[in-house]
Amino acid sequence: MKLKADPPHILGHRGAPWGGPTNTLESFQALFNQNIYKVEFDVQLTKDFIPVVIHDRVLDSSAFINEKGFLPPNYRVKDHTLQELKALKFVGYPQLSIPTLEELFTFFKAQKATEPLLLNIEFKRKPEEEDLSLPHGIHAQKVHALVCQFHFEDNVLYTSFDERIIEHFATLAPSIPRGIITSKSLDQAIQAAQRTHSVVIVARSELYNHVGAVQKVHNAGLAALTWDVDTTTHLDSLQAAGIDGVISDHPKRLLDHLARY
Repeated sequence: MKLKADPPHILGHRGAPWGGPTNTLESFQALFNQNIYKVEFDVQLTKDFIPVVIHDRVLDSSAFINEKGFLPPNYRVKDHTLQELKALKFVGYPQLSIPTLEELFTFFKAQKATEPLLLNIEFKRKPEEEDLSLPHGIHAQKVHALVCQFHFEDNVLYTSFDERIIEHFATLAPSIPRGIITSKSLDQAIQAAQRTHSVVIVARSELYNHVGAVQKVHNAGLAALTWDVDTTTHLDSLQAAGIDGVISDHPKRLLDHLARY
């Protein structure tokens, strides 16, 4: 997988927000219906160690309800089993449920993609949220086992804010590209990437607004990816700086713009 790219990779952010709740099979279907096969999505582990595709660590009662029509406060994904999470319904979309990573991979395999998939899997855990009761490296083990089962080794990029998860992948799957995510400091992310032998920095877009920021990442031998880019003007400025990839809520808009040149 070539991550340094010109023109940059354009990835759908958690699928397609216009296709239903993000990180659902319907959202990914809406993205694929536009022939976009590069996508970022979020993975967490349930209480019984099943990888599920969901962004928020604490679920919001405005987005989910249980069979009694409400959601208890402080409803954390990691505190509930897959069966409990599957019983939840999306508000306004009662036919949908939180997908497992296995279900998502099964869906991906069924697609007749016209180009290779690029699957940026983000692990939703921050360093300060470490749960010492979890077996060492369980996040990496569970997810990588599914990647191998579905033969997606050449299609995935593992990323996380949590350096320790990326360290586990460096040991478990050294040949698969991995990256550090940051919304605060490029310098600290570069140092973490070097410690974990990562190949990508995924930074919030404003961190790349400074002159020379993308070049700093490139000088460290790393590809530069970003998110929160939804306008063509913003894309143009980042592309001029040498950005390698953009994660967007409006990927078709950006792809159509790039296709004009």
